[in-house]
Amino acid sequence: IAYVEMSGNIAPSILPMLEEHRPATFILPNLTSLTWKVETAANLERCRMFLGPRVDSVVLEVGSKSPRINDLLEEIASHKGLTAFAFTLHTNLPDKFTDTFAENAAIEKLALTAPGALASKVGKWASGLPVLKTFAVDLSARSTTAVEGFFDDISPGSGYSTPSSVGG
Repeated sequence: IAYVEMSGNIAPSILPMLEEHRPATFILPNLTSLTWKVETAANLERCRMFLGPRVDSVVLEVGSKSPRINDLLEEIASHKGLTAFAFTLHTNLPDKFTDTFAENAAIEKLALTAPGALASKVGKWASGLPVLKTFAVDLSARSTTAVEGFFDDISPGSGYSTPSSVGG
């Protein structure tokens, strides 16, 4: 399922009504994939009613930082079968991001677009994902130094390739 707040194709009153009158904890409990693109904190919170136990793929785009973004990320990370996660945030990546997703060893596809996505701790975390096959970060307007910094915390001799380990 996909929800894009800015598209305006769902009346603003529908999600609060669904939330208030939902028959169970999760709407569509067999849902496996969720795309949620929002500008408001209220509608960000409403994605929780679709984060059922079978969700293994999440695309989350948030226009502004919500005070409860860490809580929502923890709920997404609690899905240990999460195989695909794309996260776009127009403000800084939360400080606890890598700690929150530290146990998500099943991630095969990862896309991060946020200030801070090139931090060395993100590089170290991503390099340790055992089944990661696809990784995307936004490198537009980033300096070579910033991109190389992404690899700073990856230990030499770890077996992971970095620009300097393969000749730059």
